[in-house]
Amino acid sequence: MWFLINIIQALLLFLWTIFLIIGVFVVLLLKQRRAAFFIVEKLWSPVLLFIVGAKIKSIDKEKVFNLKEPVIFASNHQSNFDITSIINQTPKHLHFIAKQEIKKVPFLGQYTAAMGMIFIDRKNKEKAKESLQKAGDLIRSGRDVVVFPEGTRSKDGKIHQFKRGAFILAKEGKVNVIPVAIKGTNKVNPAGKFKLRPGNITVKYGDLILAKDFEDKTVEEFANFVQSKVEKLYDTI
Repeated sequence: MWFLINIIQALLLFLWTIFLIIGVFVVLLLKQRRAAFFIVEKLWSPVLLFIVGAKIKSIDKEKVFNLKEPVIFASNHQSNFDITSIINQTPKHLHFIAKQEIKKVPFLGQYTAAMGMIFIDRKNKEKAKESLQKAGDLIRSGRDVVVFPEGTRSKDGKIHQFKRGAFILAKEGKVNVIPVAIKGTNKVNPAGKFKLRPGNITVKYGDLILAKDFEDKTVEEFANFVQSKVEKLYDTI
């Protein structure tokens, strides 16, 4: 029974995404960038969550409202619905640093590129470095960026070691970081499985972490500190 329901849900998710991607392309051609973000934030993400029966809430969202400078949102990663959830709850126009493979996905790849997202080729260190430099330029132009420092979705529900890339960017560019914990998405859609279930999702925001406090520390120490904050947020949800 669930298999049939999931097929119908997957079809609806696909059709809704394609329909709105076309809409995004149209408004971008008209140079209406704000309209493109409106489509993603107010139409795409809430409807996707509704289709799968996910109920979402956030904790301490007010910590995001008064940010005066662009930041890096660093979050744990357990499901494809992490992206949908953080877009849905964060009162900012978000850009993502995504793995290179996303660029090859029909429609989604073109959409993410058109929206100015940054792709990381993790197999090529030189290209990865260039991508991080582009991300730095994006932040300096006033854009807020989301990273999933684990690098891939966790399949066991645990938060795994944060990789250094985003924190090289934060340290060298003196970009502050907001730790974010997302809980419940792995119940809605477990990593690597064709399984959709109704569930509760919570997004919790932590306190601003100042990059200047890590000027005399290593990138690893910076990454480990942010990871510890995300883990504490996750444990308190």
